[in-house]
Amino acid sequence: MEKRDFSATIAGDSFSSIELPRNSRSTFRSLKTAAFVLALTFAVSAYGEERVAERKVAPEYPPAAKALRLSGVVKVAITINPAGVVTKAEAKGGNKLLGTPAEEAVRKWKFAAADAESTQEVEIIFKLKE
Repeated sequence: MEKRDFSATIAGDSFSSIELPRNSRSTFRSLKTAAFVLALTFAVSAYGEERVAERKVAPEYPPAAKALRLSGVVKVAITINPAGVVTKAEAKGGNKLLGTPAEEAVRKWKFAAADAESTQEVEIIFKLKE
């Protein structure tokens, strides 16, 4: 038997090596592919389907951003409790000047109820009228 080293974490369990018969490159590749597919499956099921926002609150356009004629998209990662209340909002992308108002607005959103807490990412678009 030949020992092949690799590392993977699937649903919280870590694996660091596996023993395979010699000349088993295709078997090893198949195992790596299977581990990747399994990990991806867990990641997708953990992320779950996006919940529907039943009420949205528009962000306030910061006066400084208006003066600078800033516009763009802010990506906000949110955590939603089972009752549909946003418990955490964190800007992950976009102009920092627009990030705080985006977070504040999304914290006021209300989502459909679900069986468990969930996370998802939303985009807030800031666009000045011409």
